Amino acid sequence: RRSFWLATAVVFAMLAVIVALVLPFSWQTVALTTSDMSVVRNAARVLPAGLIATLLGVLNSLCTGGVFSGQGRQVLVTVLSFFVDIPLSIGGVAVVILYFHADLLHVYLYGVAAALLELAIAYAFILASDWNRYAREAQERQAKM
Repeated sequence: RRSFWLATAVVFAMLAVIVALVLPFSWQTVALTTSDMSVVRNAARVLPAGLIATLLGVLNSLCTGGVFSGQGRQVLVTVLSFFVDIPLSIGGVAVVILYFHADLLHVYLYGVAAALLELAIAYAFILASDWNRYAREAQERQAKM
């Protein structure tokens, strides 16, 4: 459990530093990739939301691909993927675009909200986990190999 929170803190700190270094220079950062000023203008507007959504997604991956998989909870990972991640990322974006006619910035802001919800759900499972039980089961699986 402590290693998860330590890894989370380190990853969050590293990504927060990257975000803090890039955000003041959003325009210049995006301008490195294209010379089309309309693309630069639009991309610079959505870059903060994109970076925050990415940070939240990486933290979520520590839960699903790291802790839950390590605990042998592949069914939980599959359920979260099929019933939370995919509906929010594909279905939610479709609703935001097709029903609400959202512009690019609002689609990215929806991505931040969806990533935050996914992370909250994953953390709820993290906090409710019986870490001793899953550690014991992991040791038993390792002993069989």
